[in-house]
Amino acid sequence: MQPVNRLEFKIAGQSVPLISLRYEVHLDSPCGSFNAKIFNEQPFEETSLLLNKSYLTGPKAKDATDPLFRAYNPSALVGKKATIMIDGKKINAIIEAIDFSPMEAVEIAGRDQLSLIVDSSANPREYQGKQDLLNIAQDLCAAVDVGVSTSILQNLPVENFTVSPGDTIFQSLEQAAANHHVFFASDDGLILRIIEKKETNIVLDSQSPVTNLRLKYDVSERFGTYVMRSTSPQKTTQKSWLFDGVTKGTSASKELVFDDEINSKKLKIITLANLPKSNDEKRRLEWEMTIRKMKSFTLEITLAGISFFEIGTVITVDLPLASGTFLVKSLSFAIDGDSENFSETTTLFLISEHIGHVNKANKTPIRKPKPKDKSSGRAWLG
Repeated sequence: MQPVNRLEFKIAGQSVPLISLRYEVHLDSPCGSFNAKIFNEQPFEETSLLLNKSYLTGPKAKDATDPLFRAYNPSALVGKKATIMIDGKKINAIIEAIDFSPMEAVEIAGRDQLSLIVDSSANPREYQGKQDLLNIAQDLCAAVDVGVSTSILQNLPVENFTVSPGDTIFQSLEQAAANHHVFFASDDGLILRIIEKKETNIVLDSQSPVTNLRLKYDVSERFGTYVMRSTSPQKTTQKSWLFDGVTKGTSASKELVFDDEINSKKLKIITLANLPKSNDEKRRLEWEMTIRKMKSFTLEITLAGISFFEIGTVITVDLPLASGTFLVKSLSFAIDGDSENFSETTTLFLISEHIGHVNKANKTPIRKPKPKDKSSGRAWLG
């Protein structure tokens, strides 16, 4: 039988029979995503009728039992609200895609409702003087009717912050937060939360229900040198504006940030209409490097059953492949099976904790790796 209050998929409040369900949420985006495959043993009678009778409307069919309705109007599901229950925790989502065949399973995909701040461009503006990050977040998210909350008691000051043209709301928020060790997450898919790294007593060791363990190190998306450049036409010299020096009148940044593990000739240019002040410029470059660095290290641990971990949680790992303290970077919950047999798993994607707190406001160029955290000395096999 299907699991109860562990991992469940609902449309319009009704549970839908599943072949499989995946739900993923990431530290670098507060917007979770899902992919569900609907169980359909008897086409047009059980699942198809359930889907269409309850949720689909359209003028072309005689009624909800008409096979033509089911065969040719599945797109009516797109845009509908869905609910994912994870160990009793409710996630509010939107159906964005459907792959439908009348004689096969229906595949439904989408994201939670915070996709609005990930997709929508922010209105370019300037925040003069000192502002609180929470106020900036509430102001930017109000444009798409998304609420913002935080349990952090102290103010998170942001000084003279500019929202650049073309940046999304979430990109703008991450840049505004570059001077603070905070993350953006969501409990329910509706409200954006500003959170801090959370220390816990959770330990994953040989006694834990680990079914798979994998280490991934991929630097393909990292760069050796990060620089900012204005798109405004300005007079430049004949010299190489990056490697031979930057002279007055050039449109290039005077700030450089280096990732010493990557060839410095591999260059990342971030373009803006107008270059910000030096401090903001440095924070933006270091934010870019830090995010890419965080994504390049991943320890993947799959556990039997459904266990909810908060994004940004620090846990201790003591396993043959890796040991030390790690930050929960992303989560994936899955169910696979049929109406009689199923399996549930939780997969954690972890990054070494010392990467999680690179000082993004450091005033000096990062040319050398930071000393290894003694607590995670074996984390990446030396």
